Amino acid sequence: QLAAYGLDVERDTPEILASRIRESAIREQLTRRFDAWAHFRRSHELGAWHKLVRSAELADPHATRCRIRRAWAASDVEKLRALAASPVKLEEAWTVSLLAHYLSSNRDIAIKVLRDALTRFPSDFAISHDLACALRVLDDPPHDEIVRLATMGIAILPDSAHARADLAYSLMAAGRDGEAEQLLASMRADHPGYTRTWRYTAWSARYRGEWGRAADAYRRALTIGDDANDHAWLGFSLEQLGELDEAQSHMRRAVALSDHGQLAHFCFGELLMRLGRAAEAKLHLRRACEFDPTHALSHGQLGVVLSRQGRLREAVAEFEIAAGHSPGDSQFRMRSLSALELIEQESVLDELRAG
Repeated sequence: QLAAYGLDVERDTPEILASRIRESAIREQLTRRFDAWAHFRRSHELGAWHKLVRSAELADPHATRCRIRRAWAASDVEKLRALAASPVKLEEAWTVSLLAHYLSSNRDIAIKVLRDALTRFPSDFAISHDLACALRVLDDPPHDEIVRLATMGIAILPDSAHARADLAYSLMAAGRDGEAEQLLASMRADHPGYTRTWRYTAWSARYRGEWGRAADAYRRALTIGDDANDHAWLGFSLEQLGELDEAQSHMRRAVALSDHGQLAHFCFGELLMRLGRAAEAKLHLRRACEFDPTHALSHGQLGVVLSRQGRLREAVAEFEIAAGHSPGDSQFRMRSLSALELIEQESVLDELRAG
């Protein structure tokens, strides 16, 4: 997509990138994309984010937004908080959106900034969208408010596939599956070339256990773009259908494509467990844990593989990590206790043999 605007992030210098962004008819959208990409790459420790921030700063020399970018790049949270407390500095919706994005680790402040901004910029799609995104990751998301914000987004951009996809996702998360499916049906008619149309159709099918329909939708999504997560979920859907050879093919493609490969490695690791290929499964599940150390199921499944290999002490460690990240789920603690019992039994047998 960026190549269409003459942008080659790998090859070009920040100065060249900024010059081409400034010459574009969609300067603001491209700059915002660079800011969001920088945030993603830094959050996932992928490197090269400094170049993206510098390019955005050169493309958009707005004084307050440059201060926000510099404070974020320097991890100066206090300066970001100070800017959040200064409404005079937040005179544009773009500025508010950027600050809230870079304050995402300070969720309560970011949400307050966006809620205040919504009253000042009620017709700005980015503000309502960003607030909905911030609310979705709360421990107890306010689904009614999120649906209301997504509905506002459609009122602002009635012909936008992006806005309609946001509402479909919000309705599914709120358990309003019938409304979501009606909206997705209209998107399949109006926006068949939009990836999220098919991705969310697949999600809706997965929730219903309609794995064949989910697989078909992921295949449609992959005709639009070669995406690692779509390959991973297609592989998972095919696994549920018993089509294991094709599932493996898509899992391998997911791993090959993915920079941030937690989902790809986790799904492939689970499939390899089912195929009895413990050594390979262990490697992929370890990689999944490295990409997301807080994902309880990755640690739990790694513990299962290790226990099957007789590496019980290592298994206990993984089960305990899983339990720590999923305190409401007793399965990991029970598996840890079972492994500890086996270790104790082995110790008793060793003593008897020695005696």
